This record gives sequence, C-alpha cells and structure tokens, in this order.
Amino acid sequence: MKEEIQRLTSRDPLLPFVIVMNSGDRYPVTDADVVLLQESLLLIVRSRPARQDVLRLTEISSLEVSDSY
Repeated sequence: MKEEIQRLTSRDPLLPFVIVMNSGDRYPVTDADVVLLQESLLLIVRSRPARQDVLRLTEISSLEVSDSY
C-alpha cells in the first residue's frame, strides 16, 4: 500500500484519490503536499480546517483513484 500511495502522490499532475479505511472512513487526497508517509503510518495535514489525520497503513482497505474527482 505504501508503494502505491507513493506512486499516486508523485504523479504530475496528481490524480485525486480517496483513502478508504477498514472502518469505512474515507480520506480524500487532492494535493500531494498534504501527505507524509512514514514506515507504518500516513499523516494527512490539512490547513482548513486545521487538522491532522494519522492513519495506519495496515488499516487502509483500498485506494479509489478518479480522474473526475
């Protein structure tokens, strides 16, 4: 999963995608600069509203890529 997220966030231009968690929670990614990958965690930082989401890579069930986000 980590390699796939790296591949998606390095595309130019970025194709927006949604991270779907095992719990059903969904996290849209429309800007590669908000994503920070670590060994087992993914951090999504948003300025508006100011918040940080910390996701375990092992809890990601799928990535939904769309060219018409």
